[in-house]
Amino acid sequence: MCECSPSLYLVHPHSQSHELITASHTPTRTRSAYLCYSTMLTGFVYPVVVHMVWSGKGYLSAFSSDPYLGVGMIDFAGSGVVHMTGGLSALIAAIVLGPRLDRFYDRQGVALDKPKEMGNHNVSLQVLGTFILWVGWYGFNPGSTLLMQNGDNAAVAALCTATTTISAASGCISALFFNYYFTKRAEGIGVFDLSCAMNGCLR
Repeated sequence: MCECSPSLYLVHPHSQSHELITASHTPTRTRSAYLCYSTMLTGFVYPVVVHMVWSGKGYLSAFSSDPYLGVGMIDFAGSGVVHMTGGLSALIAAIVLGPRLDRFYDRQGVALDKPKEMGNHNVSLQVLGTFILWVGWYGFNPGSTLLMQNGDNAAVAALCTATTTISAASGCISALFFNYYFTKRAEGIGVFDLSCAMNGCLR
């Protein structure tokens, strides 16, 4: 195995932290703003966070010679490095941009009595995107073992695969039935919402 291949493999997740912000603010920003935050996040913010946790010399790494608080931090597949970076960046962007116009407030800034529903999306493409992400997790999560030299590595990869399947399926079913329960309680008619189920799967 090439000595640099694990490092090259771990470069890929930066796109996920970037996509978290892209998905949350697509209708509310311009292309120039998109280019600016993409450059800042992927060129300056994300590499610093990755080095702190995943590098053997990072001060948060559990594998450094002097780990933080004596224990350091182990982030197996990027739950903290990727999603914390992307989620915090999306939160900052939401604070800067403010609420969507004409959904919670009118153009004069007066709060609406009831938030307007989001526009319809192409559900077929949503399903396709959900399955593409789900299948991609089978490469990313088990692949984070980085090695497959012995039975222990294989057992960890197998556990990651099983956990990925069970957690996504559980989230899908839970979101589907919770949405049914709450819509029935609020409106008298329960709704099995496919979009809600896919969101549950991806969370």
